[in-house]
Amino acid sequence: MNASAYQPIYQQAQALLQRLQQANLSDAELLASLAQAQQQLQQGLSPDSASDLGRQLQPLQIEINKQMRLLETDAIFLKAARQPATAHQRRQQIQVRVGLLLRYSEAILALCAADLGEPPA
Repeated sequence: MNASAYQPIYQQAQALLQRLQQANLSDAELLASLAQAQQQLQQGLSPDSASDLGRQLQPLQIEINKQMRLLETDAIFLKAARQPATAHQRRQQIQVRVGLLLRYSEAILALCAADLGEPPA
């Protein structure tokens, strides 16, 4: 995959992640948006280590994959939460992970822009 292929994937993922950061989402909306974001980010994960860009993106993609797996666990625990305090704690943890994913996607978009010779957004 080249930079022009990665850009739209991570731009869409970034928009979905920003929606996840909205504090007024219900648990059901949060979980649905989380599933969409995970699906979108999964499209950007590819084992393309042949190119320079692929080698630069690989550590970020590994971290994205790790955070996505942890988000799945957080989502399961959120669904199972019976106490409001536990649900609140899980929502906070999801927000922390979403923030990390946003930073990783921003870094990937910056690398793609540099690879394409564009000024960073």
